[in-house]
Amino acid sequence: MRAPRLRSLVLIFLAELVLLSALGCARMLSPVDLPTMTFLSETPKIDGRVEVCVKPELYKRRWNVEEHPYRIELGKRAALNFERMAKSAFREAVAVYAESCGAASDNAWIESKIVSANRDWDGIEEWFAWFEQEPVDTAITMSFALYAGDGQPIWSTRIKSEHRSVDSIPLTNRMRRNRGARDFGIVLAKTLDQAYVELLASDGVRAAFGDTQLADPPEPDAEAGNES
Repeated sequence: MRAPRLRSLVLIFLAELVLLSALGCARMLSPVDLPTMTFLSETPKIDGRVEVCVKPELYKRRWNVEEHPYRIELGKRAALNFERMAKSAFREAVAVYAESCGAASDNAWIESKIVSANRDWDGIEEWFAWFEQEPVDTAITMSFALYAGDGQPIWSTRIKSEHRSVDSIPLTNRMRRNRGARDFGIVLAKTLDQAYVELLASDGVRAAFGDTQLADPPEPDAEAGNES
Protein backbone atom coordinates (compact mmCIF):
# COMPACT_ATOMS: atom_id res chain seq x y z
CA MET A 1 0.00 0.00 0.00
CA ARG A 2 2.83 2.37 0.78
CA ALA A 3 4.57 2.17 -2.62
CA PRO A 4 1.56 3.29 -4.72
CA ARG A 5 0.85 6.10 -2.26
CA LEU A 6 4.46 7.23 -2.36
CA ARG A 7 4.46 7.23 -6.17
CA SER A 8 1.28 9.31 -6.20
CA LEU A 9 2.70 11.86 -3.81
CA VAL A 10 5.93 12.15 -5.76
CA LEU A 11 3.96 12.67 -8.98
CA ILE A 12 1.90 15.41 -7.31
CA PHE A 13 5.08 17.06 -6.08
CA LEU A 14 6.73 16.93 -9.52
CA ALA A 15 3.60 18.22 -11.24
CA GLU A 16 3.49 21.12 -8.84
CA LEU A 17 7.13 21.98 -9.58
CA VAL A 18 6.41 21.98 -13.32
CA LEU A 19 3.38 24.23 -12.82
CA LEU A 20 5.32 26.67 -10.67
CA SER A 21 8.07 26.84 -13.27
CA ALA A 22 5.52 27.53 -16.00
CA LEU A 23 4.05 30.34 -13.92
CA GLY A 24 7.41 31.82 -13.16
CA CYS A 25 7.22 30.57 -9.57
CA ALA A 26 4.31 32.95 -8.88
CA ARG A 27 3.25 33.02 -5.25
CA MET A 28 -0.53 33.06 -5.27
CA LEU A 29 -2.44 35.60 -3.15
CA SER A 30 -5.56 34.42 -1.32
CA PRO A 31 -8.01 36.34 0.87
CA VAL A 32 -8.05 35.39 4.52
CA ASP A 33 -10.92 33.05 5.34
CA LEU A 34 -12.78 35.38 7.72
CA PRO A 35 -16.56 35.63 7.28
CA THR A 36 -18.41 38.77 8.26
CA MET A 37 -18.45 38.69 12.06
CA THR A 38 -21.33 39.45 14.42
CA PHE A 39 -20.44 41.00 17.78
CA LEU A 40 -23.04 40.40 20.47
CA SER A 41 -22.89 41.03 24.20
CA GLU A 42 -25.25 41.44 27.13
CA THR A 43 -23.08 44.39 28.19
CA PRO A 44 -24.66 47.68 27.04
CA LYS A 45 -23.07 49.64 24.23
CA ILE A 46 -20.84 52.56 25.16
CA ASP A 47 -22.95 55.72 25.06
CA GLY A 48 -20.72 57.76 22.80
CA ARG A 49 -19.93 58.75 19.22
CA VAL A 50 -16.64 57.86 17.56
CA GLU A 51 -14.98 57.84 14.19
CA VAL A 52 -13.64 54.44 13.20
CA CYS A 53 -10.30 55.17 11.54
CA VAL A 54 -9.53 52.45 9.01
CA LYS A 55 -6.10 53.38 7.72
CA PRO A 56 -4.10 51.93 4.81
CA GLU A 57 -1.69 50.18 7.18
CA LEU A 58 -4.66 48.01 8.23
CA TYR A 59 -6.73 47.46 5.09
CA LYS A 60 -3.67 46.98 2.83
CA ARG A 61 -1.95 44.53 5.19
CA ARG A 62 -0.75 41.24 3.73
CA TRP A 63 1.09 38.26 5.10
CA ASN A 64 3.96 37.89 2.66
CA VAL A 65 6.87 35.66 3.66
CA GLU A 66 9.11 34.62 0.78
CA GLU A 67 9.87 31.17 2.16
CA HIS A 68 6.22 30.19 1.75
CA PRO A 69 4.70 29.43 -1.67
CA TYR A 70 1.65 31.67 -1.12
CA ARG A 71 0.54 35.02 0.31
CA ILE A 72 -2.54 35.92 2.35
CA GLU A 73 -4.57 39.12 2.02
CA LEU A 74 -5.33 40.02 5.65
CA GLY A 75 -6.26 43.68 5.60
CA LYS A 76 -9.55 43.91 3.74
CA ARG A 77 -11.41 41.42 5.93
CA ALA A 78 -9.67 42.61 9.09
CA ALA A 79 -10.69 46.22 8.32
CA LEU A 80 -14.31 45.31 7.61
CA ASN A 81 -14.65 43.36 10.84
CA PHE A 82 -12.81 45.98 12.91
CA GLU A 83 -15.35 48.50 11.64
CA ARG A 84 -18.19 46.15 12.63
CA MET A 85 -16.62 45.60 16.05
CA ALA A 86 -16.45 49.35 16.75
CA LYS A 87 -20.00 49.93 15.52
CA SER A 88 -21.18 47.13 17.81
CA ALA A 89 -19.39 48.65 20.81
CA PHE A 90 -20.51 52.31 20.52
CA ARG A 91 -23.91 53.93 20.30
CA GLU A 92 -22.80 55.76 17.16
CA ALA A 93 -19.78 55.09 14.97
CA VAL A 94 -18.83 56.37 11.53
CA ALA A 95 -16.15 54.64 9.49
CA VAL A 96 -13.52 56.79 7.77
CA TYR A 97 -11.13 55.08 5.34
CA ALA A 98 -8.34 57.63 5.23
CA GLU A 99 -4.82 58.12 6.56
CA SER A 100 -5.82 61.53 7.92
CA CYS A 101 -8.71 60.19 9.99
CA GLY A 102 -8.67 61.54 13.53
CA ALA A 103 -6.23 64.37 12.89
CA ALA A 104 -8.84 66.81 11.59
CA SER A 105 -11.81 65.83 13.72
CA ASP A 106 -13.39 67.06 16.94
CA ASN A 107 -14.76 63.58 17.61
CA ALA A 108 -13.14 60.76 19.51
CA TRP A 109 -11.67 58.12 17.22
CA ILE A 110 -10.61 54.50 17.41
CA GLU A 111 -8.01 52.80 15.24
CA SER A 112 -6.30 49.45 14.88
CA LYS A 113 -3.41 47.83 13.06
CA ILE A 114 -1.91 44.39 12.62
CA VAL A 115 1.40 44.59 14.45
CA SER A 116 2.66 41.17 13.37
CA ALA A 117 1.50 38.05 11.55
CA ASN A 118 3.46 34.81 11.77
CA ARG A 119 3.05 31.25 10.52
CA ASP A 120 5.22 28.15 10.58
CA TRP A 121 6.32 26.45 7.39
CA ASP A 122 3.59 23.95 6.47
CA GLY A 123 5.24 21.74 3.88
CA ILE A 124 6.22 18.10 4.10
CA GLU A 125 9.39 18.01 6.16
CA GLU A 126 10.61 14.48 5.41
CA TRP A 127 9.48 12.96 2.10
CA PHE A 128 10.85 9.50 2.95
CA ALA A 129 9.99 9.25 6.66
CA TRP A 130 6.33 8.29 6.21
CA PHE A 131 5.34 11.93 6.11
CA GLU A 132 5.56 12.89 9.76
CA GLN A 133 4.18 16.42 10.00
CA GLU A 134 4.74 18.82 12.88
CA PRO A 135 1.81 20.99 14.04
CA VAL A 136 1.65 24.39 12.34
CA ASP A 137 1.35 27.47 14.56
CA THR A 138 -0.25 30.71 13.36
CA ALA A 139 -0.27 33.96 15.34
CA ILE A 140 -1.45 37.53 14.92
CA THR A 141 -0.88 40.55 17.15
CA MET A 142 -3.15 43.57 16.77
CA SER A 143 -3.14 46.92 18.54
CA PHE A 144 -6.25 48.99 19.29
CA ALA A 145 -6.34 52.58 20.52
CA LEU A 146 -9.08 55.08 21.36
CA TYR A 147 -8.39 58.83 21.45
CA ALA A 148 -10.39 61.85 22.58
CA GLY A 149 -11.16 64.64 20.13
CA ASP A 150 -8.10 66.57 21.33
CA GLY A 151 -5.84 63.58 20.66
CA GLN A 152 -5.43 62.49 24.26
CA PRO A 153 -5.34 58.69 24.65
CA ILE A 154 -8.35 57.14 26.38
CA TRP A 155 -7.74 53.40 26.00
CA SER A 156 -5.40 51.02 24.26
CA THR A 157 -4.64 47.33 24.18
CA ARG A 158 -2.42 44.91 22.30
CA ILE A 159 -3.74 41.41 21.76
CA LYS A 160 -1.95 38.32 20.48
CA SER A 161 -3.96 35.30 19.37
CA GLU A 162 -2.62 31.91 18.32
CA HIS A 163 -3.90 28.77 16.64
CA ARG A 164 -2.26 25.37 16.24
CA SER A 165 -3.24 23.36 13.17
CA VAL A 166 -2.85 19.59 13.50
CA ASP A 167 -4.96 18.34 10.60
CA SER A 168 -3.87 16.38 7.54
CA ILE A 169 -0.65 17.07 5.65
CA PRO A 170 -1.11 19.57 2.77
CA LEU A 171 0.19 17.91 -0.40
CA THR A 172 -0.13 20.86 -2.78
CA ASN A 173 0.42 24.60 -2.63
CA ARG A 174 -3.33 25.13 -3.03
CA MET A 175 -3.97 23.01 0.06
CA ARG A 176 -1.30 24.93 1.99
CA ARG A 177 -2.76 28.24 0.86
CA ASN A 178 -6.31 27.26 1.83
CA ARG A 179 -5.19 26.06 5.23
CA GLY A 180 -3.16 29.23 5.77
CA ALA A 181 -6.17 31.40 4.86
CA ARG A 182 -8.33 29.42 7.27
CA ASP A 183 -5.85 29.55 10.17
CA PHE A 184 -5.23 33.28 9.82
CA GLY A 185 -9.00 33.77 9.81
CA ILE A 186 -9.26 31.89 13.10
CA VAL A 187 -6.67 34.05 14.86
CA LEU A 188 -8.06 37.29 13.44
CA ALA A 189 -11.53 36.41 14.72
CA LYS A 190 -10.14 35.58 18.17
CA THR A 191 -8.29 38.89 18.33
CA LEU A 192 -11.26 41.03 17.31
CA ASP A 193 -13.58 39.20 19.70
CA GLN A 194 -11.22 39.80 22.61
CA ALA A 195 -10.80 43.48 21.73
CA TYR A 196 -14.58 43.87 21.67
CA VAL A 197 -14.92 42.34 25.14
CA GLU A 198 -12.11 44.48 26.60
CA LEU A 199 -13.50 47.67 25.07
CA LEU A 200 -17.02 47.11 26.40
CA ALA A 201 -15.69 46.27 29.86
CA SER A 202 -13.52 49.39 30.20
CA ASP A 203 -14.78 51.73 32.91
CA GLY A 204 -12.25 54.32 31.72
CA VAL A 205 -13.76 54.37 28.24
CA ARG A 206 -17.28 54.79 29.59
CA ALA A 207 -16.18 57.52 31.99
CA ALA A 208 -14.59 59.43 29.08
CA PHE A 209 -18.02 59.59 27.42
CA GLY A 210 -19.92 60.29 30.64
CA ASP A 211 -21.39 56.80 30.45
CA THR A 212 -22.03 55.22 33.88
CA GLN A 213 -23.92 52.12 32.79
CA LEU A 214 -21.24 49.79 34.17
CA ALA A 215 -20.77 51.74 37.42
CA ASP A 216 -21.46 49.80 40.63
CA PRO A 217 -24.86 50.60 42.16
CA PRO A 218 -24.73 52.83 45.27
CA GLU A 219 -24.46 51.12 48.61
CA PRO A 220 -27.75 51.06 50.55
CA ASP A 221 -28.01 53.61 53.35
CA ALA A 222 -27.58 51.57 56.54
CA GLU A 223 -29.29 54.16 58.71
CA ALA A 224 -32.21 54.40 56.35
CA GLY A 225 -32.51 50.63 56.43
CA ASN A 226 -32.79 50.69 60.24
CA GLU A 227 -35.65 53.16 60.29
CA SER A 228 -38.97 51.71 61.43
